[in-house]
Amino acid sequence: MRHLLYFLCPKCGWEDSLVGRSCRHCGLPIAFLGLDLVAGETRFTPSSYYRWLEEHLTMAAPSGTTSPAGTNPANLLRRSGPAVLYQFTRLITCVGYRHWFRRPLALPEKLAGGRFLLLADEARFHAEDGRTWRWPLEDFTCVTTDGHYFQFKVQGDPAYQIRFGQESPLKYELIFRRWLAAYYQRQGKCPVEFQPRLRFHHPRPPGFLQGAREVARFTAPLLERLLLQGMGLLVRLFLSPWLRVQITGRENWHRGMPGVVIGNHQSALDPFLLGAYVDPEVCFLTKSSSFAHALSRLFLRMVRALPTTRYQIDPPVVLAVRALLSRGLRVGIFPEGERTWDGRLRPFKLGTVRLLMALRQPIIPVYIQGAFDFWPRWRTFPRRAHVHLHIGAPFCLLPRQPVADQQAFLKNLFLQHTGKA
Repeated sequence: MRHLLYFLCPKCGWEDSLVGRSCRHCGLPIAFLGLDLVAGETRFTPSSYYRWLEEHLTMAAPSGTTSPAGTNPANLLRRSGPAVLYQFTRLITCVGYRHWFRRPLALPEKLAGGRFLLLADEARFHAEDGRTWRWPLEDFTCVTTDGHYFQFKVQGDPAYQIRFGQESPLKYELIFRRWLAAYYQRQGKCPVEFQPRLRFHHPRPPGFLQGAREVARFTAPLLERLLLQGMGLLVRLFLSPWLRVQITGRENWHRGMPGVVIGNHQSALDPFLLGAYVDPEVCFLTKSSSFAHALSRLFLRMVRALPTTRYQIDPPVVLAVRALLSRGLRVGIFPEGERTWDGRLRPFKLGTVRLLMALRQPIIPVYIQGAFDFWPRWRTFPRRAHVHLHIGAPFCLLPRQPVADQQAFLKNLFLQHTGKA
C-alpha cells in the first residue's frame, strides 16, 4: 500500500512497508489517530515525522527493498517499482481572462512505462520497450513534486514527470535533494533552493517593473460578478458539512485598492477558500498542469487564473501579473510555491519575493489556519475542521534591500500569525 507521507518504518527503516496496520518487514503495529501516526509506542505528528524522514531517509535503498536491475550497474543506489515517465512536450496556447494576455504552455505527455534508477552519478529510466533515458547528475536544474508526480528539469530538455505505482513522489524529492546537495557540497557549493530552479546564491534586489502602477480601473459586468458570487456560494454550501470558517480582519480588505494577496498554502482548496469566503474576484496564480484539459482551462479562465510553470523562472507570468494589476485587479500568490507536506510553513520562493519587491504594489496577507487539518496534501479525502482566515494589514516590501532579508521578514510575519514553525 502506498502512502504519500508515511512511507518509512520508524523501527526497521523499511520503505513502503505499510500493509494494513503493521510493517510487513518487522511487524511493528501502525495506527493513525487523526493526522498523527502511532508506530508501536511512539506517536508522530506530521511535522515530527517529516523531520524524522529528512534525517533518516537515505539515497541508497535498504538492502532487499529494490530488486536487481537486470544488468546491474556497480554504483546503483536504488531501483523504483513500476513507474510511468511523462515529458512536457504538448504545447498549447493559453488565452487569459478577457484576452488580456496570451502565453504558450507545455503540458505533460506519456513517454513510456518502466523503472526509475538512481546511480551515484546519474539517473536513468529503463522503459519496458527497451528504451533508456539518462540524465547526468550535474544537468539537473529542478526537483519537486506536483500532486502525485515527481517532477524534475534537466538542462536542454523540457521538464519530466514520473508517476510511481507503489511509491511516494515525496520520497524521491527528498532523496534527490540529498543527492544533489551532496554532489555540490563536494565542490564547495550549497544549494539554497531546489524549486523552481536550483540556486546557489540569493538573487540581487530587482528594479522597478515599469507600468505596474498605471492603474485603469476595471469593473466587471454585473452578470459576471453575480456568476462569481454564485460560484462562491456553491463552494460554501458544498464545504459546509466539513468546515466551520471564521474570518477576522475584514477592516483590512479595501475593495477599491488593487494589490497582491499572499497566503500560506496548507491545502488544495486554499484558493477556493479565499475566493468563496473573502473575495471571488482575486486572480490566483495556478500551476500550468491544471490547464491540461479544455474544460478545466475554460473554468480557470472564467475565474481569472494565471498559469505559471513550477520548474523554471517564468517571465511570461510576470507580464500576466502586470496586465491584471494595471487594470486594478488583485492577484493572489502563495509564496511557498507548493502546499505544505507537514503543516509547517515552507520557505518562501526567492523568485516570488523578488517579484513582490519589483511590483511595488500593496501586499495584503491572509493568514490561513486549520486548512491543513481539513485536507493535508497526503490525504485522499478531506476531514472535518475549523478554519480561521485572518486578513492582515496591507504593507509593501522595501526596495533595494537584500532579497534574503525580505524573505525572512515575510516568513517571520506569517509565523507570528500562524504559529507553524
